[in-house]
Amino acid sequence: MNSPLQIDNTGEKFSAREISVLLLILFSVFILRFPSFLQPWGADQAVYGYIAKEMLDGKVPYRDLYSSTGYGVFFAYAALLKIFGNNMLAIHIGDFIASILTVMIVYFLSRLLYGKECAIIAGIVAALFGSGRAFSALYEMKGAWGTYWQLAQREVFMTPLIAAGIILSLLADRNRKWHLYFWAGACIGLAAVLKITAVIMLPALMIYIVMSDFFSHDRDGFKSFLLKTAGLILGGLVVQLPFLYYFWIHDSLYIMYKAVFVHTSVYAKLSRGLMVVNAFEGNTYVMIENLAIWVFSLGAMLHLLMHGRRRETFLVMAWTAGTLMMIWGQGKFFGYHFLLMLGPLSVLTGYGIKQFLKTESGWKDSIVVARNNMTVIVLWVLLAGNLAVFLGSNYDYYRWNIQYLTGKINKQQYYEVFNEFPLHLYSFRSDYDVVNYLKMHAQPGDTLRTVNCGGDTIIHYLSGLRSATRFTSTWYLFNKGLYNEALTDQLRDEFIEGINEEKPGYILLVYYNMEEFMREYNRDDYGDVARLMDYIKDNYVLEKTFPDRRTLYRKI
Repeated sequence: MNSPLQIDNTGEKFSAREISVLLLILFSVFILRFPSFLQPWGADQAVYGYIAKEMLDGKVPYRDLYSSTGYGVFFAYAALLKIFGNNMLAIHIGDFIASILTVMIVYFLSRLLYGKECAIIAGIVAALFGSGRAFSALYEMKGAWGTYWQLAQREVFMTPLIAAGIILSLLADRNRKWHLYFWAGACIGLAAVLKITAVIMLPALMIYIVMSDFFSHDRDGFKSFLLKTAGLILGGLVVQLPFLYYFWIHDSLYIMYKAVFVHTSVYAKLSRGLMVVNAFEGNTYVMIENLAIWVFSLGAMLHLLMHGRRRETFLVMAWTAGTLMMIWGQGKFFGYHFLLMLGPLSVLTGYGIKQFLKTESGWKDSIVVARNNMTVIVLWVLLAGNLAVFLGSNYDYYRWNIQYLTGKINKQQYYEVFNEFPLHLYSFRSDYDVVNYLKMHAQPGDTLRTVNCGGDTIIHYLSGLRSATRFTSTWYLFNKGLYNEALTDQLRDEFIEGINEEKPGYILLVYYNMEEFMREYNRDDYGDVARLMDYIKDNYVLEKTFPDRRTLYRKI
C-alpha cells in the first residue's frame, strides 16, 4: 500500500480552470444521456406517467388510479409534466436534471472530503458509469434495450436527495450549524417519499451525530446531540405533511396506506430465492460493467479505515452500507436499483484512484513508476479493461440512436428494440401499434381495459382512451403466486366488476388470448378468470391481434 494520502487542498478556492473542468464533466453528462431524450417510456415510467397525467386532470392516486408504488414518484412526474409539457420527453428531462445534480453533489462532496483531484475523478466516474446500460432493468435479457428502463426511476431521484443529505450533514458538523441537519433530514425524508427504504439513512446519520458530539471535547455534547437529532428527525417528518394533507383532504389517506404498505407486503410474498444468491445471480452484469468502481471502492474503504478521518470516514461508510442495504432489502433486484450506490461508490473511487495510481507528482511519472509495481500494473489494466468493456457494451446502444438521428431508420424501426416480451409482459413496440390502431378506429367516448398488463398504460397515455377501471397494472391480479391472497382476491373482484359495469369499448388481453386464458386458468381453481373470460366471450368480438401476444377485442 502507498502512504496515507495527504489531503491539503480540500479548502482551496475554485479556479477558472477547475470550473471549466466541472462544466466539461457536466457537458459530458448531456452527451452521454442525449439518446435518452429520444427513447420511449419503460413499463414503470408508463404507469407513473399515466397516473401523473390523470393527477393533473384532478384524479387522486390510489383512490382513482390504483398502484402499490409509493406516492412520491407520482408527484415528481406530475411536476415534470406540468413544467416541461405533457409528453414523454418531459420525464426524460427530469431524469437528466437528477443526473446532473448527482454528479455535482458527488463532485462537491468529494472535494470537501478528499480534495480537488479526487473530486474530478469522482465526477467523471459518476458521469460515465451512471450512464451505462447495465443500470437498465433486465439487461441480460435484451442487449439492445439501451438505458430506457432505468430513466426516471425512483432511484434516479433518490440518489441526489440522499447525497444532499450526506453533504449537508458534513457541512453541519464542520460548521457547527445544527439547523443544517433539519435540511439533511428533509432530503432523506423526500427520498423516503419516493421509496420508504430511504429511512435507513436516518439512523446512520444519527450515529454520525453521536460520534460528532460524544467523542469530541465539547461540554455541550449532549445538548448538541439533542438539537441535531431533533432537527434531523423533524426535517424528515415535516416534508411528509404536504403529501399526507393532500390525501387527507381527498378522503384517501387510508386507501393510500392500504395500497402502499399492506399491498406491498403482499407483493413481497412472491418467491425471490436466497438473498445471498440474488446478490449475484442475474446481476453480475452490473459488476462487470462497473467492476473498477467496486474494486477501487473496496480498496478505498480499507485504506480509509486504516488512515482516514474517523467520523467522516464513518459517514462515507454508512452511506455506502445504507444504500447497499436498501438495494439488498428488495430481494431480487434490477439494475437500476444499483443507481443508489452510484454516489458513494463514485466518491470512494475518486479517492481510490488518486491514492493507488497517482503515486508521483504527475500522471505520466506515475505510469512510468508503475512498471515496477505489480499491484499498480494490475489496477491500471483493470481500469483500462473496464473502460473497454463499458465502451464495447454500449456501442450498439449509441449506434442505434445515431442511426435514428441521422435518418437511417424511421421511428417505427427505432421503436422495434424497445421490447421485453416474452421475458417480461411489457412491449412498447407492440403497444405503440395498438395506440396507432385505436387512434384510427376508436370512437369518441370509447374506453379501454387491458387485462394482465404490466405497464401497458402507455396505451392510455398516448391514445387518450380512458381506462375502464382504476387499475393501472393488473398482472398481479392474475399471478398464480399471489392469486389466493385475500387482498389480491378483493382487488380482482373489483377489477372484474368494474369491467362489467363500465362495459369498455375495447379489451386488450396481454400474453394470453381468450382461449389460452381459459386453458391456463382452469375453471375449478380460477373461477374469477373463467367468469371474466365468459363475459368477454359473450359481449366482445376479436378485433385484431398484435405482435408480442396482444389481442384486442371490441364490444359487440
